Amino acid sequence: MTLINCTHPLIYYPSEYFRRDYASTFYSWCPFAISIVIVELPYLIVAGTLALVWSYWTAGLDSTAGNGFYFWITYVLFLFYCVSFGQAIAAICLNIFQAMLLLPLLVVFLFLFCGVLQPPSQLPYFCSSSIYPLDHFLYFLELFFF
Repeated sequence: MTLINCTHPLIYYPSEYFRRDYASTFYSWCPFAISIVIVELPYLIVAGTLALVWSYWTAGLDSTAGNGFYFWITYVLFLFYCVSFGQAIAAICLNIFQAMLLLPLLVVFLFLFCGVLQPPSQLPYFCSSSIYPLDHFLYFLELFFF
């Protein structure tokens, strides 16, 4: 959640320059959006690697090379997803305050229906048949615990 909130200002500040350059029809929105996402990738790889070093082996999890690499790659992909989800919410909202209010609500919603806090058998029928299969956190958690 902290990584997501740290990227919100990086969406809003460059957008002021984009509006100026877009008015001159020199740039389009596609390279702007791609550049904002690609800039975050090295930082996420470093953050995921540091989190793996600090938490994976200190927790006493399986230390074979294959399992460690699998956990690292799924954790980095999960970070990519979370930050890109936060950037998409920030792009939809009008200002940074709306984005910081809306994002925790959506993240809590995703965690509520991914099957961690309540098993799928105990979810209401509507939620277990419609929201549970569509929740992306469910599939990332299946990757972690596979």
